[in-house]
Amino acid sequence: MSSALLLARRFAALVDETDPLVQPTDDEINELERALKLRIPSALRAYFLAMGRYGGTRLVGTTTSFDQVTIMTRDARTTMERWKQPLPDDAIVFVSHQGYDFLFVRTKEGANPPVYRWVEGDPIKRAYKTLLEYVESLFPDI
Repeated sequence: MSSALLLARRFAALVDETDPLVQPTDDEINELERALKLRIPSALRAYFLAMGRYGGTRLVGTTTSFDQVTIMTRDARTTMERWKQPLPDDAIVFVSHQGYDFLFVRTKEGANPPVYRWVEGDPIKRAYKTLLEYVESLFPDI
């Protein structure tokens, strides 16, 4: 089973009837690729489909919205430049916490790339070996 399919199945198990999942369409994901001028890795594509358009109540307090990916990536780039730690050109930020803590993947690192974390004032660190590992850390009981 592909890591992207496994990822999608893990998230599908989280869907709560009180928090309906509204998935982005394939066309919207393709539009995001055009806007970012980057190819979205298959595991990140599955993550977007599984998390839905808004992320719902699954990660309250943290921005995980598909609709905010372009803004999160732009804002991370700006913030990190102020700290003299540029965001890599092939990075896509998919999680932002309060504008000082970002998770991102690099699109040139495969279908299920590592997840990197930057917290204001600290260097970029590889937080997870793969995007699937990140998902597993969020929901270890699934």
